[in-house]
Amino acid sequence: MSKNLDPVTGKIYPVFFYYCVPSVIGMLAMSSAVVVDGFFLGNYTSTSSLASVNLTIPASALLFGLALMLSVGGTIRCGKYLGAGDVKAASAIFSQTIVLICILSVVLSALGLIFMDQLVFLLGADKTLAPAVAEYLNILLLFTIFQLGSVCLSYFIRVASLPFWAAAVMIAGSVINVFLDWVFVVNLHMGHKGAALATGIAAVLTFAFLCAPFLAQRTTLKFYWRKKDIPEVLKAAINGFPEFIDEFSVGIIVIVFNWIIMKKLGESGIAAFSIINYMILTGLVISYGISDSLQSVVSRNLGALQHKRIKKVMTLSIALVFVVGIAISILLFMIPHTVADLFIDSGELETIKLTNYFISRIWPIFIVNGVNIVLVSYLTAMSRSLDSTLIILARNLLLPIVFLFIIHVLIGNDAILIVLPLSEMATFCIAIFLIYKKSPKKLVTNIPAQSFAV
Repeated sequence: MSKNLDPVTGKIYPVFFYYCVPSVIGMLAMSSAVVVDGFFLGNYTSTSSLASVNLTIPASALLFGLALMLSVGGTIRCGKYLGAGDVKAASAIFSQTIVLICILSVVLSALGLIFMDQLVFLLGADKTLAPAVAEYLNILLLFTIFQLGSVCLSYFIRVASLPFWAAAVMIAGSVINVFLDWVFVVNLHMGHKGAALATGIAAVLTFAFLCAPFLAQRTTLKFYWRKKDIPEVLKAAINGFPEFIDEFSVGIIVIVFNWIIMKKLGESGIAAFSIINYMILTGLVISYGISDSLQSVVSRNLGALQHKRIKKVMTLSIALVFVVGIAISILLFMIPHTVADLFIDSGELETIKLTNYFISRIWPIFIVNGVNIVLVSYLTAMSRSLDSTLIILARNLLLPIVFLFIIHVLIGNDAILIVLPLSEMATFCIAIFLIYKKSPKKLVTNIPAQSFAV
């Protein structure tokens, strides 16, 4: 890699965008499977299939949360060692992380398949939607090891200075998924089962492509195992714990919203809420792509004790996600009907009406949610996992529960979706306070004493 693009010595703007652009593209491609499934199911099957897939989101959030916990935590420590010049320690963390994720994938998939009936009940499916939810999950769980393995490899490829390869593979996987959805859902009329199969096959191919640089030994990281580094995986898990809490708490809140909406609005309400989830997901993955690039650069500069560079990267990330959030908010506020038309057949009038109503309540969420994500990623990259966990718990669980009680119980269920924007705004205030106390200069100055501990 050119010295001009080195995270520690290169100019900040070229370095940041070298990691940021492919990271955003890769994240959009990685998350597109859910949105693509929704597009094909909403337009070529029925709202029941669309609703069924939405009910599985919390289960997917739990699995991806575990993968992100180990992947993000692993790459932070890996990047720290690369920044300090210890390639063997970095390679050992990479090797142990991917092995652990594969083991967890197999165990959790088996548990999900064994206890499928209980899982479907927990996800809030009624008697009408339960069979479709079970069919979708039965297929998707067979491919969990490839989905989570792809997440892990994509993170380590970026920290190993091959961000564009990661992005290219994710794009290829997304294109394959679109093609297979068209084959299975549109041509073969397989419905939600076809969508699950398309996602799974695309994950297998993505995993294979991501393995290529490591197998060809074209990366800084090698498969290297030494027992003395096993505790590093536990430290990595602690560093990445905020990512797990993020996904897990989102899953809990989605379950609660699904229960309420299913009870009050039925299948059409769940279908409309699934479209809202797609919009939120699209905005979030852009912010996650930016924040992931921040982590890659910050972790390397943390190892090199470069607090000024860390501050510049953080400021640039915040400015970028804020601009993106404002743009999305304006679009949703001005043309909400376009979103519903994209995912739903024009004959589904009730679902379209509910979707437009939900958008009118949810659009302010994009103003600050990206900033909150970047601030959490900064704290995580600086090994301040307790602080980042606090922000995540407030944002995704504690504040939504408090506002949900106030609005749903004291005001009424028609306004429950404003819970999410309110939670983001309150979290923003908490995050700004913590960042003021945990500036890059203060944290880097204390590194010798804390030795990257939590």
